[in-house]
Amino acid sequence: MRRAFFCLSLGVSAWLFIGVSALFLGCDGETLEGEDDGGIAEDTSLEGHNELPSDDGPPDEDDGQPDVVEEDTEVADTLEPLPEFELGEPLPKQKLWDWKFINVKGAKCRKGSDAGFFLKKSGKTDNLLVFFGFGGACFNPQMCALTATAEIDLAQTPRNFGVFDHKNKENPVKDYNMVYIPYCTGDVHAGSRKNVKVDGVLGTHDFVGGDNYRLFLRRIAATFPDAETVVLTGYSAGGFGATFNLAVTQNAFGRDTSIVILSDGAPPLRDEYLPPCLMKQLRDYWDLDEYLSEICEGCMDDDGSGIFRIMEKIKARAPGVHYGLISSYEDFIIRMFFSYGLNNCEGVFRRDYPGPMYKKAVLDFRDYLDSLEWGGTFYFKGSEHGKILLPMFYTEKVNGVRLVDWFRDLMEGNMYHVRPDDE
Repeated sequence: MRRAFFCLSLGVSAWLFIGVSALFLGCDGETLEGEDDGGIAEDTSLEGHNELPSDDGPPDEDDGQPDVVEEDTEVADTLEPLPEFELGEPLPKQKLWDWKFINVKGAKCRKGSDAGFFLKKSGKTDNLLVFFGFGGACFNPQMCALTATAEIDLAQTPRNFGVFDHKNKENPVKDYNMVYIPYCTGDVHAGSRKNVKVDGVLGTHDFVGGDNYRLFLRRIAATFPDAETVVLTGYSAGGFGATFNLAVTQNAFGRDTSIVILSDGAPPLRDEYLPPCLMKQLRDYWDLDEYLSEICEGCMDDDGSGIFRIMEKIKARAPGVHYGLISSYEDFIIRMFFSYGLNNCEGVFRRDYPGPMYKKAVLDFRDYLDSLEWGGTFYFKGSEHGKILLPMFYTEKVNGVRLVDWFRDLMEGNMYHVRPDDE
C-alpha cells in the first residue's frame, strides 16, 4: 500500500510537470522560409500605465503614473573592481533568425552527456536575452525522477512564442540575440559539484549547471562584446538560475552593460516561507556556497537560512541591475517544490504547501523588495506557473497594466509592483 501511494504521488506530480513542459515546448504550427538578409525566418528543421493602488488606499487621481524605483547612478567610484573574466573564441556565423545548437567543450549534463545552448542571432544589435531552461530540481528520489531530462536533444529547440517571438512588434526584445540554455543538470543552473550521491537515488550526478554557464559565457560574451543590455530570464528552475547567475554575467560583460533579471515563478523567499532545511539540502548537494560565493558570500547560515539575502547582495554589487518577479498568488509547482521542506524536511513524501500561505509569501517578498527600495513584481490570481513563453505574455493584464508593458518599463529601470486590486 505504501508503494502504491508513492507511485500515485509521483505519477500525479509527473503529470503536472509534463503538462507544463509540453505546453511550452510544443509545436507552434508554423514554419517560415529562411532568409539570409536579416528578415524574419525560422529553420523548419528545428524548431501609458495607470498608477497601482497602494496598501493605504487608491492612487492620487492627479498622478496617473506607477510608483517607480529610481536608479542609483552615483555608485561607480565606490564599487570594487570586477574580477577578470577570460573570454573564449567568438561563435561562428550562422543564419539569422534561426535557432542553432552550440555544443560547448567541457560542458556536461548531470549524467555525463554533452551540454550546450541554442542561439538565435538577429544581426541587428549585440544586445542579448539569455533564457535559462526549466524542469524541476534533483535532491530526493521523487524530484530527481521528475527533473528535466539528463541529456539534450533537438526536441528541446525553443519555439518562437512569448518573449522569443521576434515577429511581435510589441516585444521589447524582438531585435535581441537570444540564447536558450536547456536544463539538464537538475541544480537550477547553479551547481558546482561532481559525482554526487543523492540519498535514495541510484548512481551519481554531476550538478554542474553553474560551471556550464561559465563555459557558455566565454563564447557568448566574446560574440557580443558591445552588448548594451543583457536580459537574464527563465521560469521555474530557470528563474532561479537567472537570479543566481548575475555575478558571473556581470563579470563577463562589465558594469557598462545594463543587466535585467526577469524571474518567472522563482522567488527566493524569506525563511518563514522557504524552509531553511530545504535550502541546506540543495546547498550541500549542489555546492551552492561555491558558486554563489562571489555574489552571496555569507547569504546562507549553517542551517540553510538566509537565501533571500541574495537580493540585497545583488543590489549592493550591481545597483544598476533591474529586477522583476512574475508570480501567481498560489503557484502550484513552486508550492510542490517548497513543500518538501515542511515539517523540518522529515519524511520522504511531500506535504501540502497551502495556497494562502504562498500568497502571504510572495506578498512578503514584495515588501522585502520595498524595504530595499529596489525591484518590481507582477502578481496575478490563481495557481498558474509560467507566463513569459506563452502568447499571454502580451495579453495578460492585472489592474489595468499588461505584463509586456510592465516588462518594458522594467527594462527601462522603472521598477514597480502590479497586483490584483482586491488584495
